[in-house]
Amino acid sequence: MDSNSIPISEFLDIELLARLPELELKARYLVSGCYSGMHKSPFRGNNAEFKEHRKYIHGDSITAIDWKIYARTDRLHIRLYEEDTELSAAIFLDTSRSMDFQSEEAVMNKWDYAASIAAACMLSMHNQKDMFTLNTVGATPAPYQKPAGTLPHFRKMLERLRNRPESSGCALSETLAEAAACMRPGTIVILISDFYNDPAEFNNVFDQLQEKNCEILLFHVLDQAERFFPYRRTMLLQDSESGEKMVLAPDLARKEYLNVLERHIAGLNEAAKSRRGDYVLFTTDRVPLEALSTYLAARNRRGRRFR
Repeated sequence: MDSNSIPISEFLDIELLARLPELELKARYLVSGCYSGMHKSPFRGNNAEFKEHRKYIHGDSITAIDWKIYARTDRLHIRLYEEDTELSAAIFLDTSRSMDFQSEEAVMNKWDYAASIAAACMLSMHNQKDMFTLNTVGATPAPYQKPAGTLPHFRKMLERLRNRPESSGCALSETLAEAAACMRPGTIVILISDFYNDPAEFNNVFDQLQEKNCEILLFHVLDQAERFFPYRRTMLLQDSESGEKMVLAPDLARKEYLNVLERHIAGLNEAAKSRRGDYVLFTTDRVPLEALSTYLAARNRRGRRFR
């Protein structure tokens, strides 16, 4: 292994490591199998193939403006070209205490699962020399860390995965709203969370991101017990963030719980897809990177490409 290889196996689950002992190997598989070559981005050049026009967005280069269209319409548009170029991605990772939940049957908690996905995304982008950043989100908005593609930046982002979830909440929409003003147009925005948020909270900020031609990806991580509610006996529940306790009779609550969850999932799905984004549900009964690679392969088959 060369000096630039980063052994970050601590962020992967044991089942996967039994097959591929180094994350570097897994990342290469992920990249070559379905991630590599998936993204196309605006590129301006004499030899690039013209793709389409879109409205000018603050932050776009003025050299991309089509002045002929401006002369005819008095409106600013830029020319987009199809050619490989660097991708810019911003990952937002939920650090609320609910992410530390792990049912008895689960092999890992939600935080470890989410960290595996985040680590794989970052290593894949780093290997492709793309720009990326990881922003951990707690109860209060945190300053936005701008994307970079250097090895020191990659190491710094990985260090953030060593922190355990301990926040009393997740100010995801507020953090996004502050970050949106700093993002370059066309950034891929990846949210990894258990989404204990009302989907309506994201409407305004998702609209802002869509105006900047950003792509929104929601990676919803749930423990299999949260997703399927297998409980049969009366139990004492405690909110991991507020500490509030309550007694629950599962047989009486199961149907209502699953109905509420399905509506919540549908709301998140609609919030993303109505803005040309994607929603993906991950449950901790499945190896995280296999689940991620399955999603990326499906995305590739249907022709979706990172802009």
